[in-house]
Amino acid sequence: YPKLRRLALMVTAHKSTTDEIGILRKVFDHYDTDRSGALNYETFVQILNEAGFSEDEYRDIFDAVNMDGSGFIHYTEFLAATIEAVGWISEERLAEAFDRVDHDNTGYVRFGTS
Repeated sequence: YPKLRRLALMVTAHKSTTDEIGILRKVFDHYDTDRSGALNYETFVQILNEAGFSEDEYRDIFDAVNMDGSGFIHYTEFLAATIEAVGWISEERLAEAFDRVDHDNTGYVRFGTS
């Protein structure tokens, strides 16, 4: 389930139009001051500083958003997390994600097999 969820979120982020996510781009760009396309852990904590989370909670949230394990939150990861938090995943986007992993068009997905 976590693999499919991550894939669905990433497909949704990649397939979203500028109209759908324009405000999210502005928010991300505001904090991406070096224009690298990624936020490091320190920047992430600064952004959420007023939320009052513990250090462990900050780390857990960061690690969950950092889907590729790179140590940075890239724009598409930011989009995926925001889209999930706000509930912007449409049935159409979920179907696209499913189709991406249903390689044999059986209507089933198996992980860990060829």
